[in-house]
Amino acid sequence: MKKFIYRNFTIEHLYDKTASFSGYDEFPLPPKDAQILVWFYFLPLFLNRDNIQELIDNYLYRINYVLKQAAPNQTLLIFSLTTRLAQNRFENCDAKIIEAVNYYNHKIITLSKEHKNVKWIDIDNFMNAFSLNDIIDWKFYYLSKMVINPKLAGAFKIWFEGQMNAVNFKRKKCLVLDLDNTLWGGVLGEDGVEGIQ
Repeated sequence: MKKFIYRNFTIEHLYDKTASFSGYDEFPLPPKDAQILVWFYFLPLFLNRDNIQELIDNYLYRINYVLKQAAPNQTLLIFSLTTRLAQNRFENCDAKIIEAVNYYNHKIITLSKEHKNVKWIDIDNFMNAFSLNDIIDWKFYYLSKMVINPKLAGAFKIWFEGQMNAVNFKRKKCLVLDLDNTLWGGVLGEDGVEGIQ
C-alpha cells in the first residue's frame, strides 16, 4: 500500500520505498494514489513553552485540512504526540507541555471516533521500549534533523507493521473442531495416538 507521510522531522529511514514524504512542516494536498496518509509530527525538541498551545492548535488545524482534502477511501493515520523528547531539554517536563500534549491526543482520538477513515497510533508504545539515549542520537539530529535514531529503524518497521495490522484488523484465526470419530476413527483422549485409525 502506498503511503504519503506528513512530517516535521527526518523519518525516511523508518519507512520502505512505498512511502513518499511531505517537505518539513508542509501539508500539501493528499496524493490521489496514496491509500494511507500518515500524520507523523513531533514537538520541536527546543520548544518555547509559551507558544505550545498555539503550536498544538496549528497541528490540529492542519490535520483537519488534510482530512477534508482526503478521499473517502484514504485512511489517515495520526501519530500521537509524546512528551518523552521534550524531556531532553527540560529536566522535568513541565505541566504546560503535558497538558497541551494530552489535549492534542484527546482531539485525535475524538477525530478517530468521528471519522471511520481516521485511526490514531500511540507513539509512546514504541518510545517507551527504549531509553531517551537510545531514541535520539544527537549527531544525526544535528546533521539531518533525524529524531529517531537510525539504529532503531528495524525495530520501528516491525512495530509499525504490527500497528498497521491492528488498524486493518488483520488477525490470525484458529478454528478448533472435535475431530474424534470425524477425521479419524476412535477417541484420541481415550485410545491414544497409536489407537486411532
